[in-house]
Amino acid sequence: MNAAVGPAPHPGGARAMIEKAVLALVVGTIAIAPVPLGSNRAWAWAALSACTAAALATWLLLWATGGVAVSRPLRKSWPVFALLAVWIANLAVSIVPLPVDWVRMASPHSAALQAQLAVVGIIPQRMTLSIEPYATRALLLKSSMYVAIFFLVLAVVNTRARLSTAARVLVFAAVAHSLYAIAMHLLRIDQEYLGTRIVHAIAATGFYPNQNHFAGMLEMALALAIGLTMAGIAQHPARTWTEACACFREPACRSAPISPRRCFSPSLKRTTAASSPCTTRTADSG
Repeated sequence: MNAAVGPAPHPGGARAMIEKAVLALVVGTIAIAPVPLGSNRAWAWAALSACTAAALATWLLLWATGGVAVSRPLRKSWPVFALLAVWIANLAVSIVPLPVDWVRMASPHSAALQAQLAVVGIIPQRMTLSIEPYATRALLLKSSMYVAIFFLVLAVVNTRARLSTAARVLVFAAVAHSLYAIAMHLLRIDQEYLGTRIVHAIAATGFYPNQNHFAGMLEMALALAIGLTMAGIAQHPARTWTEACACFREPACRSAPISPRRCFSPSLKRTTAASSPCTTRTADSG
């Protein structure tokens, strides 16, 4: 007796689910980045780098197997990535040990500072262009992470629906961070969070030890919120606030196949009045 075998899963469906998981990982990483002290600790940004590297590797694997296509914004952004590649290459060269003569020609100041090690009996055979190679290495890793996040956002946030969803998630996350900061400030709670003392009584700082960093996060979230508001106005234009509120309350106006701009167009009030209660009220009030 042959065992009943169900239909094989469609490979495209599995790839689409993996791509959505990559999208969720990217947006989630950005949303929770402020939680571990603004990711301004080595262990915090290392964890974020690991999540970003996992998302990037997954997307590249999907692209190599034909599971995803390169989006148009990503293709059009090649000049930006070219400049970013030059910046990354500059950082990488800065930490490579080079012959002393090469460093003297490329950066006399750096060579002169490193030559002062001879005072303590250390004569370097090779030098780096950076006088702080460890700090430059950390900057290289952070810059690579930022470039990877920028690449992934252009790669996976490739539709209007995904763009709207990602922006809403980030705005809602910023609202949650703001509510936490306000509550801690009003309660005047000073606490030690992840090994760092945060004074909430002086100002609202949220998860950030520095209130200016918290303000910078809110500024970026405010820009996203304004963008979402402007996008909503563009999709549902109206001449007055009454028309806008009336149209938004009507399912016929929100789900109509025609553009909402036509809903408020004076020349189409009569032709669309019979099919949309939104335009009926607009025509009566006009």
